[in-house]
Amino acid sequence: METIIKSFVGMFFALLLLLLGAGLIAASVNARNAGAFAADCASRIENSDFAGSVIEECRRDATDRGYELTVEVSEKAGQPEVKYGSLQLEYPFRIPLTGIARTNVTQYAIR
Repeated sequence: METIIKSFVGMFFALLLLLLGAGLIAASVNARNAGAFAADCASRIENSDFAGSVIEECRRDATDRGYELTVEVSEKAGQPEVKYGSLQLEYPFRIPLTGIARTNVTQYAIR
């Protein structure tokens, strides 16, 4: 009888570890995907020379993915052709089974 109880307790903890590990991997993949999306948007905005249509397209794509994208564009004083700015992406970060849920922020400088 004691062996059966130990076996079931062992299986329970093994299953719990498996599910927690899968949740951690999924959270890590989601964070990596958000970072890659922010880097892609920064690259697209830089390559388009800060075109408003590209910035809006990136915002729409971010909203579709459940992210919030903020882009601030500035011009160098006296030289309107020289632009720079910052990109900030807020995305949800959740780890299942632990109750950890928060909003992470990724920032990029764009020039």
